[in-house]
Amino acid sequence: MSRSNDRGVSSDLFGGIKWSVYEVYGGQFISLFITIILARILTPADFGLIGITLGVFSLTKSFISLGFTEAIIQNQTTSPSALNSIFILNLLMGILISILFFFLSPSIAAYFGNKELEPIIKLLSIGNILESFVKVQTALFSKKMDFKTLAIRKLTSQLISGTVAVYLALKGFGIYALAVQFLLGVMISSVLIWIQSSWRPRMQFSLNELQLLRPVAQFSLATGLLNRASKELFTFTIANYTSLTQLGYYSKANSNVDFLINGVAASINKFLFPMLSSIQIDNREFKQRFINVYNFSLIIVLLLSSVCFVSADSIITTLLGNQWTESVFIFKCLLIRGVTATHYSVVKSAILAKSKLREGYIYDNLRRVVELSSLIGLVFVGFNYFLFWFIAAQSINLFIQCILVNKAIGYSYSELMSFLTFNLIFTAAAALFIDNRIDGFDSFIIQDLIKALFVFLLIVIKLFIFDLRLLKKVSKSAITFIRTRH
Repeated sequence: MSRSNDRGVSSDLFGGIKWSVYEVYGGQFISLFITIILARILTPADFGLIGITLGVFSLTKSFISLGFTEAIIQNQTTSPSALNSIFILNLLMGILISILFFFLSPSIAAYFGNKELEPIIKLLSIGNILESFVKVQTALFSKKMDFKTLAIRKLTSQLISGTVAVYLALKGFGIYALAVQFLLGVMISSVLIWIQSSWRPRMQFSLNELQLLRPVAQFSLATGLLNRASKELFTFTIANYTSLTQLGYYSKANSNVDFLINGVAASINKFLFPMLSSIQIDNREFKQRFINVYNFSLIIVLLLSSVCFVSADSIITTLLGNQWTESVFIFKCLLIRGVTATHYSVVKSAILAKSKLREGYIYDNLRRVVELSSLIGLVFVGFNYFLFWFIAAQSINLFIQCILVNKAIGYSYSELMSFLTFNLIFTAAAALFIDNRIDGFDSFIIQDLIKALFVFLLIVIKLFIFDLRLLKKVSKSAITFIRTRH
């Protein structure tokens, strides 16, 4: 590959990373700041109740786009007729789902035994229509790797909606403050995307155009729907077999993992899928870019996870208050999901870019079954046993995903496994050892800072001893990128 092509690759890669990180972590920081305030005003039960409501809506999000968002990104020659057809289909699905939720809200509230759910579901049902208006535009921005526009939209909507939510919570609106935050965020985000996009829909519908995109759309719809269903099944099962308060603790621990760890997966997925899709024919370049991102992202997420593990007490109680202490142990156990989410995000991007839909579908379902098996512990034994089973299931899924990469894109299974196993065992052992050995400080904040520093130094030393070659590759790409900017 020529020097100019190298620079182009570096520019795309780091430009995508930069704005993906701004979007994901900028939004997460705003969300964290708002949550810190709301968590000290509202109760864990309030967060549990809104968790159920948003869980119900999450199940239908995949039906709005029907998988065509990913199909637009993956297909390099999507016609104007296809875009118009997808827009009309999305809009019709958004209206239909909103109407269904409005009329089914009494039944949903009765199922969960909480009448407060009914008006909240009716209010939030409007969000499905708003989201359906901008699915195509969002996909086009992602396809062009214009993450700057997406980042500005998200940050603006979160800041405004979060501020309004805090005001309403202080005025005593309780759970409705969280409901308004969600709906207002969707509304502002949709308006901004519509204004910033130059594409406008036309009343043109072609079933033949949709048929051309159907294979990728079907896979995306199936995996997206099943992923959401399996995720929300945890929410609904915890609500049924424990309490709203316990669900609130779980939801808050889960959202903290999303903020601290899963942002890595979200940032990677934002730019990696369109980038790999653009070079899907060049197998050599495809594999090289894949493995560089795979190794680097795994190291980063393991480093973040280990630091968060030893600092869990300070992260939860300092930020949210003492009423959330029960979330500390849950947070530690759920950190493994951040690792598997990042791992799977890289793998799924490669599978979709290569259109290896059959292999992806089979292994995706296998991964999901293994994950859902942890609910057996919750139903028949108890909540803590569910958490231990969850850790084991997530660990198994990491190795399942390595098999998938080998089958789908032909990368060496032994190389992936050796890199994954060594780094996973090392970071887990370092975090557990330091967390149990450093104790006795008067201030748990200082104690956690010392723990975090020690585990960080251990992993960095390990990087320079065993992964220096990878660091040099990443540094070289970064230097090349900087040169292209001057």
